[in-house]
Amino acid sequence: MEAYRFYINGVNAFYQLDYQTAGDMFLQAIALDSTFAPSTLYLSLTYANQSLYEQAKYWCLRAYSKIDLMPHLQKLYTNWLYAIYFETPYEEIKYLKKLLENDDQLSAVYYILGDSYLKIYQYDKAIPAYERSLEIRNKWGVGPLWVFSYTDLGDAYHACGRYRLERKLYKKAEQDFPDNTELLYNQAVLSLTLGKKQDANIYIEKFKSISRENSWSESRITSNIAGIYSDSGLHDIAEEYYQKALSLEPQNPQRIHNLARFLIDKDRDVIKGMELADKVLEMEPDNYSVFDTKGWGLYKQGRYQEALEILQKSWELRRQKAVYNHEAYLNLEAAKKAIADNAQN
Repeated sequence: MEAYRFYINGVNAFYQLDYQTAGDMFLQAIALDSTFAPSTLYLSLTYANQSLYEQAKYWCLRAYSKIDLMPHLQKLYTNWLYAIYFETPYEEIKYLKKLLENDDQLSAVYYILGDSYLKIYQYDKAIPAYERSLEIRNKWGVGPLWVFSYTDLGDAYHACGRYRLERKLYKKAEQDFPDNTELLYNQAVLSLTLGKKQDANIYIEKFKSISRENSWSESRITSNIAGIYSDSGLHDIAEEYYQKALSLEPQNPQRIHNLARFLIDKDRDVIKGMELADKVLEMEPDNYSVFDTKGWGLYKQGRYQEALEILQKSWELRRQKAVYNHEAYLNLEAAKKAIADNAQN
């Protein structure tokens, strides 16, 4: 009974994005009852949500090693978790659908299903899954799982150009998650996309204020504002903010990489982006994300064989150290296709 109490406290902290507390609670639950698999699964997700993939995979494999002893539904959850780390979103979707065949009132599973579709850019399938998750919880008279129940659905609406629904969704989200930085970010992007610069400025200023209250560095805040303008298609302004963020922390690999990725991906200055990517790789020789950026820069320059080699290296490192990423997969496939097309000509 004590282990279950720690588990529930961990789940509550998890959905409040308090991963430190969540992890502590799940570890205590496991110490008291190592046979209760949900604690182990949530602990794995807690590490994954902090990009601590080595620990996340360890706890996933620890649960997976006992899968033959689990009841049917627990096996499905465990297989789904295993798919996150060692397979692809397509396998995730397979197991999530099987869970919903057993119980079509699992609001969290609908949310995760939407998330899995979002990972592979299938927005038209993500939307009804996210909506169903919210509908079920509304029927129960409880709020959404967390702010991402709104912002992820908003991302899918945005990608499909369904701005009216997105705007309406955020108005509801404001009631449940006032002054939330994730929500403010999305509201600013939507306002800029719609040409409502005055509204966007209000959201951006509030984003800055709340972020400072949360002890974010000025460089981190500035980098996020750059992301807002980039996601809105305002690349001139975005570049100014990426440059400013880097000037605030000139030796921060993440700030250097953010600018490198932007310059290459948006065709702003591929050569400069490549120089910055190489600078990061000198600091972090096994950074799979930066290898992906460099490989994409080579692709943009038409150096397809070199691009393929670097993108393949990035992919192998990513699968070893992290999880599936669809953009990285598409970049790798684009290089393979370019080489095949050239061979035919």
